[in-house]
Amino acid sequence: MYTTNFKVSGMTCQSCVKLIEKSLEKVNGIQGITVDLAGNGAVTANREVSKDELQTALATLSYKVS
Repeated sequence: MYTTNFKVSGMTCQSCVKLIEKSLEKVNGIQGITVDLAGNGAVTANREVSKDELQTALATLSYKVS
């Protein structure tokens, strides 16, 4: 099991959090997602997931992963 921690900028409400979680659920291998309104996030996966993959999953949204 792998865990990747990340920061998300551009969120303003709980709906943003849910939208990000739904988008990241589509990344192959991700089994769990935690995002809070402060911009902190973590994914657990059965493989290593890069921040580039997370950013690609959010490419159509206005959020940035760092």
